[in-house]
Amino acid sequence: MTVAEYKKKAKKFVKLVEGWTEEEQYKQKFWTNLVGGVFGETDINYMEFEKPVYDVLTNTTKFIDVYIPSTKVIVEHKSAGKDLDEAFRQAFNYNNNLPADEKVNWIVVSDFARIIVYDMSTSGFPSIEIRTTNLEKDY
Repeated sequence: MTVAEYKKKAKKFVKLVEGWTEEEQYKQKFWTNLVGGVFGETDINYMEFEKPVYDVLTNTTKFIDVYIPSTKVIVEHKSAGKDLDEAFRQAFNYNNNLPADEKVNWIVVSDFARIIVYDMSTSGFPSIEIRTTNLEKDY
């Protein structure tokens, strides 16, 4: 895909998700449209939505919003304005409870307006923040 094609798709995505604020209503559509519509991944079946993970501390089963085993990614999505630091801690806990061969290299958290990507393979877990509205211009 050319840069111009990517920018056109990113602009279309930003317009599509404008006004999306509720996690339960839109999170799967958000990630399906971002990965498929912008990045051009035609087989979105590689994303697992609501992957169960057993939490040994609480003795309960929790659910990962999006798990991508091929690239070792956990996505924790929140409604607009929610605490993304807490979302990271939640995803970090999920990762700690995954079997060793399923542990991730990347944790991604989002509240629709922001997407924060954490590199779990590097000490200190450095991150980058992407403003959804800037997707076309900056990324």
